[in-house]
Amino acid sequence: MILIDEPGLQNMGIMIHIVNGACLAVWILFSGALILSNKYILDPARGGFPYPLALTAGHMVCCTVLAGALIASGVVELQPLKFKTYIR
Repeated sequence: MILIDEPGLQNMGIMIHIVNGACLAVWILFSGALILSNKYILDPARGGFPYPLALTAGHMVCCTVLAGALIASGVVELQPLKFKTYIR
């Protein structure tokens, strides 16, 4: 464990943990919402969408478009990924 003597850096470390926790909570929330909405959409009692693969592909297209928009707007910085890092 690294001890930080400066109060400003301690507060920054705490804020990083809070932001990471908030991101994790949002991820879990949206994941659960996606699972429940897919269950609702695919339920045969409600008409049942007959193409679960198309539903998954649509989800991936939406994720790709959103990620591209975040990168293009500068909200998220694109990080280079080397092949050696990728296969680790």
